[in-house]
Amino acid sequence: MLAEDFPEVCFPIAMLDGKPQRCASQTCDGNRTFITWRADEIVLPTIPNSAASGAVVKVKPFAKARGVGHKRSDGEKVRPDLIIADDVQDDESAASPLQVNKNLNILKKNLLHTTGHRRASSIIVNGTVIAKDDLVEKLLADSAWQGARIPFVKSWSKAHKTFWLGDYATCRRAFDKSINGDRERASREATALYMSRRGEADEGCEVSWEERYTRPHEVSAIQHAYNVLIDDGMEVFATEYQNQPLDAETKFKLTPEWIASKTNGLARGVVPQSAEFVTGHIDVHLRVLYYIVCAWSKSFDGSVIDYGTYPRQPVGYFSETNSPVSMADTHPGMGEDAFILASLTSLTNELLDASYRREDGAGMNIGRLLVDARWGEKNKLVKQFCRRHPHAGTRLLAAQGLGIGPAQKPFDEYKAEPGTLTGLAWRIGKPVGNERWVTVDANWWKSCVAARLAMPLGTPGGLDLFGIDPREHALFADHCVAEVPVETSAKERTRDVWEWKPGRPDNHYWDNLYNAAVAASMLGATIVEFQTIKRRRRKSAQELADLARAAK
Repeated sequence: MLAEDFPEVCFPIAMLDGKPQRCASQTCDGNRTFITWRADEIVLPTIPNSAASGAVVKVKPFAKARGVGHKRSDGEKVRPDLIIADDVQDDESAASPLQVNKNLNILKKNLLHTTGHRRASSIIVNGTVIAKDDLVEKLLADSAWQGARIPFVKSWSKAHKTFWLGDYATCRRAFDKSINGDRERASREATALYMSRRGEADEGCEVSWEERYTRPHEVSAIQHAYNVLIDDGMEVFATEYQNQPLDAETKFKLTPEWIASKTNGLARGVVPQSAEFVTGHIDVHLRVLYYIVCAWSKSFDGSVIDYGTYPRQPVGYFSETNSPVSMADTHPGMGEDAFILASLTSLTNELLDASYRREDGAGMNIGRLLVDARWGEKNKLVKQFCRRHPHAGTRLLAAQGLGIGPAQKPFDEYKAEPGTLTGLAWRIGKPVGNERWVTVDANWWKSCVAARLAMPLGTPGGLDLFGIDPREHALFADHCVAEVPVETSAKERTRDVWEWKPGRPDNHYWDNLYNAAVAASMLGATIVEFQTIKRRRRKSAQELADLARAAK
């Protein structure tokens, strides 16, 4: 039928007789057709008055599609009219914010602008939503793209629970794994049951692809859908068939979009009118130092007023391991310890010398700057730096996070001892040698800060970000959702234990943020729900999450 409709295209192709070598010598009415037939390129025959004359189909790897074009037989250079990007992500890249951002840049910067400026072009992206906030989901949410999420099952059967997940599932699963062929027997009996009750089973169910089922083992697409659901579970079905991955259940329901949207309209470095304290934190790594500066009211209204890296990076989105400019680049010829010390000196001096203007014109300085000393290799180095700093013990202090789980005693249950200081989920112990540092209950403070990020903008006790454009905070927001809380119980206690997401995405600004909150607590900022005359039980992570939900 195709040859009948388009003989001027199909006949020259057929005349190749499966031998692409004939392309170079093929003619029509004495003129070369310039047909090309290769694995990565097809050029349809040049035939007068044919709409398809000289049309080109090229295949390129997604990451190497920049500048794709073709020189026609008449010498004209042409660019694509239509680009089809097919399955451009896999499980690993879909789960990595860095890879998602990289692929989006390839799509928007390379492919969209490879078509030239003389005529409009179109691009189609075929893909599966594999993970929350992956490339395909971001395109679906982007108003510049016209997208459609096509589920396999548009509506479930009215007998979803009673027949399919009841009688049918029981029958399909009634086999003995130790008996060869018994699973196939159960499958046949389940199919017979379905056929005997098909009217009841199909009622209300609508699928988008009626022919999608495996013959002869299945008799309909509806049966196929339920077989996958029963055999592989809803998580697989939701992703592979519905294009709607299940959300990971977390108490705080934080997403990068939500966090990045919490802009307060103030310029970078401007302190909100209500703030009384300015704090900061530095996260130490081999290539770069991450830092944050936050402003806080006495009642713990928080604002992120600045963050970044030392050295500064020429790009807005990067990972620690592939940061374009490293400390070693900034301090050439130095060993690891030397360039880390030089970088810490430069950054701490810059932050502690900075004056931040409050909305009413008052100048404010960082009152407490914590420096991460948890990195085992450089623990002593960082503590030594903090001890020798001119502001040691007053404005500058080393800090270590400790993941206190339910089986461990929280700091407020420690016995008070001379030479120690215990605050809200933080503790400064007795000196060890010449060193003193603050130890932070990382799990508790992460839950506390997550609850405040979950509060809508303007809620008392909430957290917001400088600026007006959420896109400016894409990297920061991704860091803040790199971990999830897992409710864990032991010794009659239940606590959140924060764990990295699969792939261990960068979480450095997240570490910055919760430690800056600790520094505010050390300066005297008080979380309203914890104000007390006598010591009382701290609220649990679940209670913090409930407070965040109540604020919404």
